[in-house]
Amino acid sequence: MNKQAVLAVLNSLEVAEINGGEDAYILVANNEENRKKLNDVGVSDETIRKYGGDDEFICILALAFHEGYADNYESGKFVQWGPIDDELRHRVLNGEGTALDAERLLKELERFESVVKPEIDWYKTSNTLIEVNKSFCPRCDEPFHEIDGHELDSCPHCEMTLVGESISWDEQVYVRIYVDHKTGELKVWGADSDD
Repeated sequence: MNKQAVLAVLNSLEVAEINGGEDAYILVANNEENRKKLNDVGVSDETIRKYGGDDEFICILALAFHEGYADNYESGKFVQWGPIDDELRHRVLNGEGTALDAERLLKELERFESVVKPEIDWYKTSNTLIEVNKSFCPRCDEPFHEIDGHELDSCPHCEMTLVGESISWDEQVYVRIYVDHKTGELKVWGADSDD
């Protein structure tokens, strides 16, 4: 199945109702036309029914994230992140990484750990450790990730101001990233928990 084709269809559907925050949803009409568009790109009727809580609407937000079609919702569109690029690498290495950068690194780590790791001569490879913290918002109790030393100003879920708040870390993960000296591509090697 082509995830980009599914995203193109999801992004083309007319939104009937949208809600952000803790109980976020994006609803589209549960009609024959929308189901056919989704079927045409490989989304089964069974999958559509899972996210059509009633006969009237389909929650495409839940469908996009739970089925793994999207990594984020940015500027009114579902997006799938590509490989870690120079822009992200420079932001992280310059200490300007964001919560989304931390999430991208962790997703890349999950993907990378599912394949066999190559043998690397660390003396001939430019690499560094980045500390990523998992925290919980004191108001909504939702988890979020942030790069150590570059903490969020507000909760990404409920938008509570976090500056000056006592935030406890649930988990600290050290993510080793390295640059492929031949291609310049930034890659994630692995992580060690520090509980």
